[in-house]
Amino acid sequence: RVHETYGMTETITHVATKALNGTNSSTHFTCLPGIQYTLSPDNRLGFSGGHLNENIETNDLAEPVDMKSFLLKGRIDHVINSGGIKIHPSELEKTLEKWLDVNYYISSMNHEELGEQVVLVMERAPLDEVAENLLLSTMKSYLAPHHCPKKIIYETSFSRTGSGKIKRKKFS
Repeated sequence: RVHETYGMTETITHVATKALNGTNSSTHFTCLPGIQYTLSPDNRLGFSGGHLNENIETNDLAEPVDMKSFLLKGRIDHVINSGGIKIHPSELEKTLEKWLDVNYYISSMNHEELGEQVVLVMERAPLDEVAENLLLSTMKSYLAPHHCPKKIIYETSFSRTGSGKIKRKKFS
């Protein structure tokens, strides 16, 4: 059995788990015994109970499943607001992972009319024009128009944190 856990430095240990395989596999996290989750008005996830001495608020966005379970939607600081539509990069990245075999992330770029537009950032040398147009048109056939990257940005090497996570950035 394989499980993904949810925890953070502030909670000292894990507070929720999600089965990734087997008959109990799930798309959502379930709080561990004694732990409760809360959602703020803007859907930020919070935790209390159990070993926690205080209520812990996060920058993670969630959607309730039931009183003990939630779907993790992404981070509030990564949300792209394109023409009033809130786009969660982590959801787009899950869709794109079946096509892309390089390191990448979804970000945004300033747009005069929409505020922000979706861009795909890839860690690689630039594709030639034919391959880039093919990738963009393939994405258009699978993604909603406002979710589809409007541009591809190439970087030779992503900046990373000490733990190896990509340091995402927005583009102007």
